[in-house]
Amino acid sequence: MRGWENVTLDGLWQFFGLSFLMGIVKKPSLDSYWSGDPIISTPFFGNTMSQNRYKQILQALHFQDNEAVRPENDLLWKIRPFFDRITTLFTSVYTPAQEISVDESLLLYKGRLYFKQYIPNKQARFGVKSYELCEAKTGYTWKYMLYSEQDQQLLDGQHDSSFGVVMELMKGLLDKGYRLAVDHHHNSPELCLSLYDRKTHCLGMVRGNRRGMPKDLHMKLDGTSLQKGEVTYRTTDKLMALCWRDRNYVTMLSNCNDASMVDTGKKTNEGQPIHKAQLIGDYNAIVGGVDRSGQLLKYYSFLWKAIKWYKKLAFHLIDVAILNAHILYSQKQQKPPTLLSFRMNLVKQILQQSRADPSAGDQGGRPGSTVHPVRLTARHFPSLILSKSKEHKAVFRQCVVCNQGSGHRHQKGESRKRVETKYHCVPCGNISLCAAPCFEFWHTP
Repeated sequence: MRGWENVTLDGLWQFFGLSFLMGIVKKPSLDSYWSGDPIISTPFFGNTMSQNRYKQILQALHFQDNEAVRPENDLLWKIRPFFDRITTLFTSVYTPAQEISVDESLLLYKGRLYFKQYIPNKQARFGVKSYELCEAKTGYTWKYMLYSEQDQQLLDGQHDSSFGVVMELMKGLLDKGYRLAVDHHHNSPELCLSLYDRKTHCLGMVRGNRRGMPKDLHMKLDGTSLQKGEVTYRTTDKLMALCWRDRNYVTMLSNCNDASMVDTGKKTNEGQPIHKAQLIGDYNAIVGGVDRSGQLLKYYSFLWKAIKWYKKLAFHLIDVAILNAHILYSQKQQKPPTLLSFRMNLVKQILQQSRADPSAGDQGGRPGSTVHPVRLTARHFPSLILSKSKEHKAVFRQCVVCNQGSGHRHQKGESRKRVETKYHCVPCGNISLCAAPCFEFWHTP
């Protein structure tokens, strides 16, 4: 790699600190974080690390030694050590509350990938498919598993893949009285019976054509069809299948509920109260754990499109770890911090760890009434732009004033020419500027 220098521990801390900060400070592209345009300028990024250095580390970032022996069937080999380490920590540091849920998620990725999946009902329809077990109340991700692992390990010929997924995710929580909510992709009589035998409650929506489901569930005992608001059910010693008609048929299966109905608090146009099954209310209260986690992750995600799939997955897992850490930290506080303030404090601590000053330019005392950009503060001097070679020769770059769209040096009707300079301003984030008059233009309001 041209101009490469070995990465120090401080440099790595700075790289990850800026990466997490990008999830808070949203911009349209990676380059715009180092833009000299005063409209969108954020000098803090350039003051901490140059754009070229950040891109170098991002390009060179690996989680596995490429020269190591690669197992034949391990599709996650590129990220295996990191993946195993971080997902093991999810389960080892916390025990979830009684109510949990399992669902599938999709990490957007449109590049070439053998196990890329398509899920039409997800916002990101193409990407890396995962299965997650989350705590219902908080959204804590306790177990995380990729589709590739399920495809390789869980198809044993005796059970379908959805059964194997749930049983794999539940390892460590069986025989402990947990209450699990699953959707129609995973629920089945076979699953509910197996979990019942392992002292685990299971409830959720189910497809009516699953093996073992009653064929006449959508019909009343007299053979007529259900009307809106009506319910019918079938029971065995261990299971109950229920069908409630709203706008459509809602089919549920549980190994821990009865067919009791509750008042929804709503009324029909005729003034009659609307009732629905208690099972449906219980399911809706529990099933949202994965959705809650996914929603919180979207707020401060910093995933760029043009990076390798394993880097994107690694950053996503770090995001999950940060969210989990926020959940655990909040449980110990009388006044829990918001996720935003938690992430901002994390960035500050990471940059302090790297001996970079996250509050550069803050001199304390009473703040002024006007906040000025860094370029308008004092103590800015032109410095030579030196190459990274051993000779450290001066190099030339485009002057941002001469070449920017607004063109401070150019008047209307004047021709624009590409102007290069060998000087830059280090406090402004290594902004290239002509010594005169652009240096003065740039540092003047």
